[in-house]
Amino acid sequence: MMKRPVIGILLMLTVNCCLAQYYAVNDPDGFVNVREKATANAPALYQLPNETIVYASYAEDEGASSNWLHVDFYVKKTGNKKTTEDYTPEIMKGFTLYSGYVYKTKLTNIEKLTPFKSKVLTKGYTCFNDSVTIKVLIAPFVSTKHRLQYSKQYENVLEKIDGLPMIGTDGDKPRQEITGISLAVNNIPLNVPAAACKNLFNPSQQGDAYIDKKGTVYLVMYNSDAAGSYSCIFIFKDGRFIQRLVFGGDC
Repeated sequence: MMKRPVIGILLMLTVNCCLAQYYAVNDPDGFVNVREKATANAPALYQLPNETIVYASYAEDEGASSNWLHVDFYVKKTGNKKTTEDYTPEIMKGFTLYSGYVYKTKLTNIEKLTPFKSKVLTKGYTCFNDSVTIKVLIAPFVSTKHRLQYSKQYENVLEKIDGLPMIGTDGDKPRQEITGISLAVNNIPLNVPAAACKNLFNPSQQGDAYIDKKGTVYLVMYNSDAAGSYSCIFIFKDGRFIQRLVFGGDC
């Protein structure tokens, strides 16, 4: 399996920042093959079942006319072995980041699904349609409310907050944090665990939500900037929070 080469990350940061997009696997066979190269004759590295979320890197796309897309995706970690080429964000503990090529027709572009309306609030923002409302609460980061852990080697470099890996800064104290995400369907509030937004810092003041034909809702964020930039996606299905995925290296 291919891990993302470091040059791909650098290219995204310097040239194609903010151009990555989220896709969901959608194949009549129920799964899609991730291949080593952008050709059907290339070795299949992995099989991803339908509804798996993948993250497209335009820095490594074969071009606008290509039928293939280079994608990143997560696989649950089955061992403790970690190589020097592992670019999995620390906040995605328990998963390993892999990459490869997928035929475009086997994917659904999440950010081209039916969009929600959105509105900026005093402390965050909301995304909504006729039946679903999502609220993202944002507040200034207050150091005294958290436990900060600095690097032993570099005393001014922040490594963990509240004992957990974080994302959104490049070793500095965050300016803001996401303090909560709420979901309501037909005005009935539904549970979204606090862990869903834990340690996501320096969020943008606006995210976007989309819904597919089956009613699955996706909340997409592109947060922070420069070396601390990242994106994340929250999946809600049948009125329940399903998963949060975080990808580093984008605006």
